[in-house]
Amino acid sequence: MPDDITVKLKIRESSGMARRNLPVTQGVPMPEGAVSDIDSMAVLDKDGSRIPSQIKVMSRWPDGSLKWILTDFQADLDADGEGEYRLVTGESEEQGRVNSISLSETDEAYSICTGPIDRK
Repeated sequence: MPDDITVKLKIRESSGMARRNLPVTQGVPMPEGAVSDIDSMAVLDKDGSRIPSQIKVMSRWPDGSLKWILTDFQADLDADGEGEYRLVTGESEEQGRVNSISLSETDEAYSICTGPIDRK
């Protein structure tokens, strides 16, 4: 396998309105043989912090490695501003787990906890 891969994802706000939690969907091609484990991938913000994201395999090369992936995450952008994010490999799911979901059950109710609220 080749070394870890980093793909820059640049996002531009062009309507003159600040955006918070803007849904971003981006398809990303991968070189043949470069990445086989989607769990090793993560989206990082400009500070290098892992952010919540979904990464889905869209197609694979004949050797089973990832050919096209689809990333979904949310971005905050100033009016007419740009945001830069990075899709990286070499991150294990456990290294950067953002939140975990827990479910508890009683005779009267179910309780779902999705983690603390981020009040940036």
